[in-house]
Parts: sequence; C-alpha cells; structure tokens
Amino acid sequence: MSNENLERLRCNVEPIFNIGDKVVSKITGLPGVGQVAGYINGQAFNDNTYKGHSNLYWDTLFPNWYEKLIYYVYFVEPRKFIRFDEIAMGQTKENYNLYTEEEWQKYYQKLPEVNLIAYTSDDLELFEQVPLMTDKESQKFVDDFNKE
Repeated sequence: MSNENLERLRCNVEPIFNIGDKVVSKITGLPGVGQVAGYINGQAFNDNTYKGHSNLYWDTLFPNWYEKLIYYVYFVEPRKFIRFDEIAMGQTKENYNLYTEEEWQKYYQKLPEVNLIAYTSDDLELFEQVPLMTDKESQKFVDDFNKE
C-alpha cells in the first residue's frame, strides 16, 4: 500500500465513544441499546463497504461522515441493520421507482438479521440508564398513588 493510501486511512479523529459503552442511535436503524464493539476510520469504511461510491442516505443525513469514525455496535438480539423506510431514503428516485413497493418489501424481508451494525459517530449517543427506585421510594410512589 502506498504512503498516500496509508495516510488517507490514518485515523486522525479521537474516539467519542469507548469500546464497551452502551449507546443508542439518534436517527437511523431500529430502536434498542447496543454496545460499542469497535470503530474504524470513515474513509476506510467507505472504501471497503461502498468501494468509494457514496452512501446517499448517510451523505444526506450526516455530511462528511467519512471524515469521522464509524462505530460497530453489538446488539444481543439480532436485528435488521436498516428500517424499511430507510431503503427508499438511500435510493435515487429513479432507482427506487424501478421496483414496486411489494418488490421492495420482499427485498427487505430477505435482508439478514445481524448482531453487529455500523453507525456514524453523529448518529450515536450514550445510553443514560435511569436509576431504579429503591424499595422505600417504590412503596412511597404506590402509597401516594393510592391516596389520589
């Protein structure tokens, strides 16, 4: 690999999330809490996944996503890596209209369910777990509710 290519793939961005952090997607994908399993330079991800072509959906939502980190998020329960409505958003109108809605539904149904999904750094946020009530707080809540 040439020095120019190595420099292009070098990750000059500090990670926002750490491996093991619990995260949720803000915009794309199905709801749920996942765990950061790894990350990669956005340009390297683009070169390997899209072979240098654009990702119309990410390009629209997250301009310059390829200049940031892409995080691999692990979900315990396998899931589709995309919502059905996101398929249309990732296509040009001309390309989407080549197929019927039913054909797109069949295509979506055939997509595999996976545990590891890639997200742009702009699409993730830390999952803030709400602390559970203590037994005393829980009983007070029930007592107050029953008074009303």
